Amino acid sequence: MFSEMLDAYRVPRPDEEIDLGTAERWVGRVDFVWRRARLIVEVDGSQHKAPLDRRKDRQRDVALGGDGWVTLRVTRWDLVNEPERVVARIRLALAAAA
Repeated sequence: MFSEMLDAYRVPRPDEEIDLGTAERWVGRVDFVWRRARLIVEVDGSQHKAPLDRRKDRQRDVALGGDGWVTLRVTRWDLVNEPERVVARIRLALAAAA
C-alpha cells in the first residue's frame, strides 16, 4: 500500500527492507530508505501497538538518529485516511536533506 501511494503521488521509490547500522553494531532492518537523504519510513502495523514494542521502536529510532538518519513512522490508518499528509511529510524531509 505504501509503494502504491508513492507511485500515485509521484514520489521516488525508496529501497525496501534494508539492514542499517555500523561495522560495529547492527541496529535493525527498516521498511523503506532514501539513502542519499538518510530518510527512513517505517510503516507500523498492529505489531507495533504493545508498549514494549513501541519502546523498542523508539530506542531504534534514537540509535539511527544518532547515526544521522531521520525516521518517519506511519500507520495503515495514515495511509488510508491521510495519504496527502504522509506524502507531505516525506517530501518535506527529502527537501530538507537536499
